[in-house]
Amino acid sequence: LLWMELPREESWARGRARDGEEQREFWTGWTAAERRHFAADPSRPFADLLVRQLESGYEVAPGPAAGR
Repeated sequence: LLWMELPREESWARGRARDGEEQREFWTGWTAAERRHFAADPSRPFADLLVRQLESGYEVAPGPAAGR
C-alpha cells in the first residue's frame, strides 16, 4: 500500500482548485466522508511506502508496515 503524505487541507485545496466552482458541493460532501472513512478504517498504519512531494519530484520512504 502506498500512502501519499499530504496535509488534508492542502489536498482538498488542490482538488477544489482543479475541479472549479461547479464541483463545490461535491468537495463539501467529500471532505466529510473522507474524515469519517479514515476515522473508522485508517490506511496509513498499513502503508508499505510513504510518498512525499518535494519542491522538485517525490521522496519515497518505508511506511509503518514495511517489512511486516
